[in-house]
Amino acid sequence: VSAAVKRWNADELEQAIAAARGCGGKIRSTAEWLTHPQGAYLATRPVVEIERIGDSAREAFHPGDRPLSGVRVLDLTRILAGPVAGRTLAEHGADVLMVTAAHLPQVIEYVRETSHGKRSCFLELKRPEDARQFAELARTADVIVDGYRPGRIAALGFGPAQLAALRPGIVHVSVSCFGSGGPFADRAGWEQIAQSVTGVCHTHGQLTGGGKPKLVPATMCDFTTGYLGAYGTMVALARRAREGGSWSVRVSLCQSAMFIRRQGLLPEFSDAPERLAESELADYYVAADAPYGALKSLGPVLRMSETPPHWARTTVRLGSSAPEWLSRN
Repeated sequence: VSAAVKRWNADELEQAIAAARGCGGKIRSTAEWLTHPQGAYLATRPVVEIERIGDSAREAFHPGDRPLSGVRVLDLTRILAGPVAGRTLAEHGADVLMVTAAHLPQVIEYVRETSHGKRSCFLELKRPEDARQFAELARTADVIVDGYRPGRIAALGFGPAQLAALRPGIVHVSVSCFGSGGPFADRAGWEQIAQSVTGVCHTHGQLTGGGKPKLVPATMCDFTTGYLGAYGTMVALARRAREGGSWSVRVSLCQSAMFIRRQGLLPEFSDAPERLAESELADYYVAADAPYGALKSLGPVLRMSETPPHWARTTVRLGSSAPEWLSRN
């Protein structure tokens, strides 16, 4: 691979990969990214983009003892950023139904980690009958979290405008790599690509010695993007309650990388994990009997005195639920 890459100009190879509908990105410094048209575009946009995309009546929050009691969420995402958004909504009481197809590739460790509090069903949206079932779910949903490659869900008939017509008052959440616009907007990508193009790898390589670009050994873009997506969802639901309307929420891995980079760097932080004793970590763990066996994982990190975030059910196996909503009563 290294020998093949050396035969290319980096910009031309990046473009060729995109033209082939693959995923790849050129290593850039932060300064190079900010002068690139994509980085310059994102620098003008808010970290979480929230836009009204349709008119509808106001919808009050549902009665219940949790912030998102009765809120119905369709989670059409895989791997990390999108699933973290759905998991976070479940922490606050939402009924989150993951929708995937049996043939789609998954990483089982990520499924276990990001499915707490959710249910899961199989629907193949390219099949007419399954698409009809999904449309019925969407008609009574409040939120749809979309992690498809840009434009793909619209091609199946369930893009933001199509969903707003099907279900006025919907909140559509788009989780992408490169954001809502700019020359790279239609490209797919994931954590490592976002770190590479935005300058994170370049900076981390300089800080850790040797100067060679190096990935940060944590999925910082994925988790930050997921949490920001959940935050934007709750803001949009509050706006729907006050003024009505269908809403679009857009978050991206590259925007999250830029947001984190702007916070600055902490010196001598490499030994931070060793500063917490096992007894200090104990309060952060959640133990449960899951379909995979006894499972101990980090629980919700947010602390709220009156409505403490928690998962009402443990992580589930993919496809283990019927494609239907729970009763709101």
